[in-house]
Amino acid sequence: MTVQGAECGIELCWSKLKQFLRSCEARTLESLDQAMALAVNYITEDDAFAWFNHCGLFT
Repeated sequence: MTVQGAECGIELCWSKLKQFLRSCEARTLESLDQAMALAVNYITEDDAFAWFNHCGLFT
């Protein structure tokens, strides 16, 4: 695994999480906390595999 490849997968993950959190429109600390709790389950194993595959780590 290369560091650059790992960073690629991390960037794709953060992008999806940011999109999800923005869609929740959390405007208070409490609502952000709730959104973060939901975000934990928003990233799937299939997402992670696809991102790292896209970055060339499983070829």
